[in-house]
Amino acid sequence: DGDGKADRSRVYADGFNTILDGIASGVLGRDGKLWFTNIPDLWLLEGIGADGKAQKRTSLSHGWGVRYSYTGHDFHGLALGPDGRLYFSIGDRGARIVDKKTGKVLIDLPDEGGVFRCEPDGSNLELVMRGLRNPQELAFDDYGNLFTADNDSDQGDRERFVYVVQGAD
Repeated sequence: DGDGKADRSRVYADGFNTILDGIASGVLGRDGKLWFTNIPDLWLLEGIGADGKAQKRTSLSHGWGVRYSYTGHDFHGLALGPDGRLYFSIGDRGARIVDKKTGKVLIDLPDEGGVFRCEPDGSNLELVMRGLRNPQELAFDDYGNLFTADNDSDQGDRERFVYVVQGAD
């Protein structure tokens, strides 16, 4: 009603609570679609049914978070890049992504974090940068440069502000 407080709330999608599921730490909505990072899947949720829930849920890729690590070293950082592609990150829980159609291994990063990108439909998945411990959110500046903050280890070390460079380690 314009007072700055939510008038209602409802569950759009649920059931992401299997033994393999992560902590659901990334959400990006645009043009009636919602991308959602939740180990072990990158999800695309679409539509709103009469019950207010997503009409369609599609796993765009599966195999994120293959290594056990700290809970917060998760799958996050969703951002739409200036090139129209979807960017996201995972902590050092790693990934092993296999193409659903060909069986070809697309990403094999068993114990390190990285930044990735794909088309909004999940195609053309690629690794942008590797060797990160726990890259959190992603942000583009006015010139299209990509940055992230690599979280600390809670041992007195300092966080790292990282300029994400294609092909870097």
